[in-house]
Amino acid sequence: MEKNKLSILIPVYNEEKTILETIKKVSGVVLPHWETEIIVIDDGSTDNTPKILNEIEKTSDVTVIYGKENLGKGGALKHGLSFANGDWILIQDADLEYNPNDYQALLSPIEKGEADVVFGSRFLKKNKRNSILYTIEDIVATFMFNRIYHTHLTDITTCYKIFPQKIIPNLLPIEDNDFVFDVIRLSEEIAREKLSIKEVPISYNPRWYKEGKKMTFSHNIAIVKILIRKLTYGIY
Repeated sequence: MEKNKLSILIPVYNEEKTILETIKKVSGVVLPHWETEIIVIDDGSTDNTPKILNEIEKTSDVTVIYGKENLGKGGALKHGLSFANGDWILIQDADLEYNPNDYQALLSPIEKGEADVVFGSRFLKKNKRNSILYTIEDIVATFMFNRIYHTHLTDITTCYKIFPQKIIPNLLPIEDNDFVFDVIRLSEEIAREKLSIKEVPISYNPRWYKEGKKMTFSHNIAIVKILIRKLTYGIY
């Protein structure tokens, strides 16, 4: 039986404390029916992250792409997508909030032909939460996205999204380089292509801003504002 290939994209910016452990966890996941490639995209880190990645390159099959400047998560993902060779793409954050042990559960609907796309939902499983305001913003953004695109999602702001390689050409020209790309543009492209989406419960261990969390209150507010404009006026 021929194996599908999975490209695991790990955008990283100033994660010297967690990037090595993240890569170890991702590399340690056993996926019997999949060939995998790990692509780490350094988004212009100014700490020891590039040095750590350089050492990892010497002793593993991990592909590292070094960005000259900090573009944002969306910019890093687009950079990584242009190098991805997998039939399917999986996004993994570098901060240990998300657990790679959930990969098999995420890939199961694709293996069974039950969905074209899989999202990991933090709200379908009892998990720790960030601040109440942060959680409310997640819920509001998801509600509005569902209204706009007639979807039935519970967690639009999740990191874990698995989608087919065939939509990459439509993603690369998108101008947004921050979290808007990850949360809205990627998801709306999936909705526009009418790809079937299935959500799977995932583990979540949130960290706080003082610990280096990159998606801030202002990012969530910007996402909600964009969705409000779309819902109200039909434009972004």
